Parts: sequence; C-alpha cells; structure tokens
Amino acid sequence: MTDLSPIVALIQDAKTQLAKLEERASMLRAQIDAYEKTLRAMGGAETSLVATALPKAALRVSRTEIKVRKRKFDDKWASVIDFIDRHVEGVGSDEIFEFASSIPEMGDLNRDRLRSQLHNFTLSGVLERVSQGVFKLTENGRRLVESSKIENLI
Repeated sequence: MTDLSPIVALIQDAKTQLAKLEERASMLRAQIDAYEKTLRAMGGAETSLVATALPKAALRVSRTEIKVRKRKFDDKWASVIDFIDRHVEGVGSDEIFEFASSIPEMGDLNRDRLRSQLHNFTLSGVLERVSQGVFKLTENGRRLVESSKIENLI
C-alpha cells in the first residue's frame, strides 16, 4: 500500500492557501466598495470604467461574498461586533450573549438566535471560530465593519 499522506498534506496546504486568497479578495472587494460609495457620495466620477479593465475571473463573486457585500450591519449587531473586536484573543459565546442581551433593541434574544447569527457571521468570514464557543473578528470582518460605518455616514 502506498503512503498517501504527502499528497494529502499538499492538498490541505493548497486548500489553506486558496482560503487565504479568497478571504483577501473578499476584503479587497469590500474595501473597493467602501471607497466607491464614498467617492460617489462626494460627487466623484463613476468608477465603472475600472471594472472593464479587470479580467472576467476577477469579477466573479461567490454567493457568500454577495450576501456579505450587499448587507450592512444594523446598529445592534454592529455593537455586538465591536464588543467581539475588543477581545483580540477571542470571546466566548456566553459573554457575547450577556453583552447582546443588554442591548434593548435586541428584543427577545435567546441563545439559539445568537448562536445562529454567530454561525452566519462565521460562514460569511466576519468572525473566526477560535475554539468551541469562542469567536474573534477577522480582518475581513473588520473591513466590513469599517465599510458599514462609512455607509452610515453617507
């Protein structure tokens, strides 16, 4: 029987590199969106001409990225994300629940609803699951929060 572990390791390494590149591309798309919105709000020229110079592959966006780019954080979830961001090493879901429950706009927040939202934030690349029940903000998440803040100023 042939030892397949070197090939498996190569596959895992390639997948890790690809995930990092996809996260970086997503961050750059969010950053570009924020800059373009700011430019338009300030009366700048339309930037659609820039898109025509890009290769078609660069214009492809995954379903997850579309979902993340189209939605902005409402104030209540932005507060929760800011709370998570203050814990650089990560923060537990119990602490997040305690904080989020103190926000009056959250209404009837229960642990299942919070867990679901944390899961959605993790799938969309806003949060990273450090360990079971412990989350921290990703660089992508930080950029999306910044672009939401810019959007709210406009």
